[in-house]
Amino acid sequence: MPEVRFLGIIRDWMGHSSLALEAERVGELLDQMCSSGGKGVREHFFSADGKPRKDVEILVNGRNIRFLQDLDTPLNRDDLVTIYLHGCWWEFPFL
Repeated sequence: MPEVRFLGIIRDWMGHSSLALEAERVGELLDQMCSSGGKGVREHFFSADGKPRKDVEILVNGRNIRFLQDLDTPLNRDDLVTIYLHGCWWEFPFL
């Protein structure tokens, strides 16, 4: 089961520093994560076109999914997914 670690403000949004979720692809993992994170979390992670926002960085074993297969990046049981925001907190009007 892949482990998901949250860094920075995302830890506050989720209410956890990490989760273990059963998923075969990054997109599936994000859907489960948004469902478990509570109301409004999906809007923090995804833009209107359904893709992760540009300021959200998602790493699988230290590699950015944008350089892999994006949301279709496959996950293994022992993978570590790290999610954090790229930028400064004052850039976000929803805080």
